[in-house]
Amino acid sequence: MRSARRSLFEPRATAGQLEIGLRGLLMLASIMAVGLGLRLFRLDYMGYWHDEVISSFAARPPALEIFRSITANDTHPPLYHILLHFWGARFGYEIISLRLFSVLISLLCVPAVYLLGRTLLGHATGLVAAALMASSPFLIFHGQQARMYPLLTLLLLLTTLAFLAAWRRGGAWRWALFGLAAAAGFYTHVYFGFSLLGLNLWALAESVRLRQLDRRAWAGLILAQLVAVLCFSPFLLTMLTLTSAVVADFWIRGSSPLSWLFALMAILNNATLLDGQAPLLLVLLLYVPAVSALVFAVAFAVGQIWRGAEEGPAWSLLLFALLTPCLVATVLSLTVRPILLDRSLIGVSGPLFILLAGAAVRGWQRWLTRALTAAVAVSIVAGLAITYPSAPAPHSLQPPLDALFSARRPGDAVILLDWQSFDLAALRYPDATDVYFGGPAASIGASQRRMAFMRWHTPDQVGPAEGYAGRYRRVWLFSTRYTYPTFWAATKPWLSEHGRLAEQREIGRGTGLGTLQLYEMRP
Repeated sequence: MRSARRSLFEPRATAGQLEIGLRGLLMLASIMAVGLGLRLFRLDYMGYWHDEVISSFAARPPALEIFRSITANDTHPPLYHILLHFWGARFGYEIISLRLFSVLISLLCVPAVYLLGRTLLGHATGLVAAALMASSPFLIFHGQQARMYPLLTLLLLLTTLAFLAAWRRGGAWRWALFGLAAAAGFYTHVYFGFSLLGLNLWALAESVRLRQLDRRAWAGLILAQLVAVLCFSPFLLTMLTLTSAVVADFWIRGSSPLSWLFALMAILNNATLLDGQAPLLLVLLLYVPAVSALVFAVAFAVGQIWRGAEEGPAWSLLLFALLTPCLVATVLSLTVRPILLDRSLIGVSGPLFILLAGAAVRGWQRWLTRALTAAVAVSIVAGLAITYPSAPAPHSLQPPLDALFSARRPGDAVILLDWQSFDLAALRYPDATDVYFGGPAASIGASQRRMAFMRWHTPDQVGPAEGYAGRYRRVWLFSTRYTYPTFWAATKPWLSEHGRLAEQREIGRGTGLGTLQLYEMRP
């Protein structure tokens, strides 16, 4: 039975070849040093990103409270916030301290992708994949932010390594490690399950290809995942409820059938950071080499599989791990609701880099391979240039909020109409009074729970304007591009009916950053 399991996946190298050696260890250490430097460079130049504000609040309560009520303050499972809580308790909750946790997790992805690349396609492929992981502008960008995306990447790499070890060698403890890693992944990000599906599809495809069913391997695979799902079950209902609640008013744009391709290109060079505002030459410089390299690598992998090469199972595993999350997210986006985000696909960066590295190493003697490699290297350098800001960049809502709190007089009320503004106001003006969160009556319960979780103001400072605005002579209304239409409709008409618009300001004209409206209320 052991030999049957090994026939499903044979490592390319012998035990002696798998030893990294002093030279290889120095090369990996050098790659990690470069990756660390790139992640520490200008770590403080970016102001709080919207979701980093959430992280800074969500990580402060006790760990058990985070587990019970994280969805009052975020749309993701709680593992990252719990780990960040213990990190913050030791190193502080300032933004640089919190970002250093992501720097560490992102850096650990470099040796992890090396190990996976070496296991699948050998030492040289592992080193090239590690270099791509270390220098990827997209991985650096998210490695400098206090969010869970580097943790998702690391856990997917570790889960895949655990899966391969258990699938090839069996053993209850190996399957237990795989199940534990899978449970941690479920508790990190909802996209983790898409990648786990890819591993299952690969196992099924291998069983069909070999026309044999290894019952022990499949029993271990199924039981380990059942345990992972059971561990996640306390949070499953909450996640489904939250997902349903978010559907009505979420901001993710619709997807096209090829949106996943642009998301993959972002992983290589952070091209989507351009957001459609860049010279055509720069867009081509970022996208054309990346797309060409991906097409070349996929074609190379398919060719290896078609010819029945010894490394065929490794190439097919990479394709399943890379394409399954992309296609599942795309199908759901086209049929149910838009959910496809480039940063949510960050977990496939490992398979992507190994696929590109393996094709480059195997085809290095070809002029086309070398030309594509040079072009990709240039696109990565260009991606780094757009990743690091040329000057300190504050939170995009900070200027209009600062203008608002500078303009208000003592006794003025402030109504905010989106959580991004409310979160940042709570962070920058923790002692401000008479600040309300406007919105429809149907959302009061959820909004009150979140305000209680953040410990800023009281639950009665939320809801439609008629519940509190009449007590003030002057009321400031703050709206941004993030304002939900239902929140605007529950607030603006009442103020217009019971007050007079005395002043209106556009902060950041042309960018939609914020609109300030001052209403003088009638007696």
